[in-house]
Parts: sequence; C-alpha cells; structure tokens
Amino acid sequence: MKVALSLGVSMLQAWLDSGSTHNFILEAAAARCGLKFEERTGLQVAVANGERLPCLGGRVHDQNFTVDLFVLPLAGYDIVLGTQWLASPRPIWWDFSRLTMAFWWRDHHVEWSGLADSPRHRLHALTSPTTMEALLHNFEHIFAKLQGLPPPHPCDYRIHLLPGTPPVAVRP
Repeated sequence: MKVALSLGVSMLQAWLDSGSTHNFILEAAAARCGLKFEERTGLQVAVANGERLPCLGGRVHDQNFTVDLFVLPLAGYDIVLGTQWLASPRPIWWDFSRLTMAFWWRDHHVEWSGLADSPRHRLHALTSPTTMEALLHNFEHIFAKLQGLPPPHPCDYRIHLLPGTPPVAVRP
C-alpha cells in the first residue's frame, strides 16, 4: 500500500511492503530530509531480481518513530517500510478495500490512508484478441497437444522393486 508521510519538513511517498525485510530510502529523498548516513563497507542488499546492491545505513529518530533506513535506488517511491518497521506498531489493522491501515502507537490511535495507485504502477490485462492470438501463435509449441510418450532421455529412471512385490497402493 502506498501512503504519504512526512519526515522532517519533507512529504514522501512510502510503500508499505510486507515482502521487504528492511526499510529503504531513496538517496534524493534522504538529502531532502537532511538525513546523514554512516559509511559502512560491505553492506549489501539482495533485491528482487537477485542482484546485490551496495547501500548506506543509518537510524532516523523522529518524535513519533525511530526507523533504521538503508539508502537504495528505488523506483517510484521515496521510502519502503518493510517488516522491520511493520512489526513495531502492533497490532495493525488493514482494510484494503478502503486503503487504510490503523494501529496504536504510544497511546495514540494512528490511521493512514493509502494513495490511489498511478497507472504506471498497475498491471494491464491483455484486452485485444489479436494480441492474444499473436502470443498463442508465437508460442504454439508450448500449447501444442501432446502426441504419444515424451522422447527418451539420456538417463531414464525407474523404481527398483524386489521381484514379485505387489504395487504399492497408498496415498502419496
């Protein structure tokens, strides 16, 4: 869910990501907020495509929250708040139909409203029949009806049973 939040005097777009283990900030957003980060050698983050990216780390102390952030090139967002932050204000109530997130923090009820997603972040379905037909034609070998058994492999496998052993009839 995407939310607007303020850090210092700057308004940032944050992505609440339960699939991310840590919290990240775009370098330009960190500069706008006046954040300074520690130089740590060898600190790397594995991203979704498996690539490892070097990053700087630091801790942000705000009157409301304390957050560990790592500087990372982000696409489309200023901050990603991962499970490291999401686990801190317990419990969290999500309502994805209304795009809201609510939790208690230091005896205060906090409710965040999600921002409407921009078209560039949406997945678009294929609506054109000609596009679908072209895809099916290009990959017809994948969708072809099977004829006969598969070809022999360099190493065929079999299960070795003792002679005269009846077939095993148990649930997998």
